[in-house]
Amino acid sequence: MTQDIALHRLAWNDALSEMDKYRAHDVAQNAIKELGIEVFGDEILTPSLEKTGSEWETGASSLAEVYMAGKIAAEILSTHAPLGIGQCVPE
Repeated sequence: MTQDIALHRLAWNDALSEMDKYRAHDVAQNAIKELGIEVFGDEILTPSLEKTGSEWETGASSLAEVYMAGKIAAEILSTHAPLGIGQCVPE
């Protein structure tokens, strides 16, 4: 499973670095199907967002890249995560 996670992580990071939301959605969908939403979130999504944030802090990523990574992640979560994870619950 570790090798599967690494392959999905590499594909996900490539899609995010190119800001290709369509490819990111495809990669996420495949990873979630194979690994589950929890593993995708814990092992792929969260570390990639933390890495992007760290790169922004050091000047290696632009604000646009950070924004797009967050936007793509929010779209993924709103599509694939159970209500309450990454979503606002209407009052």
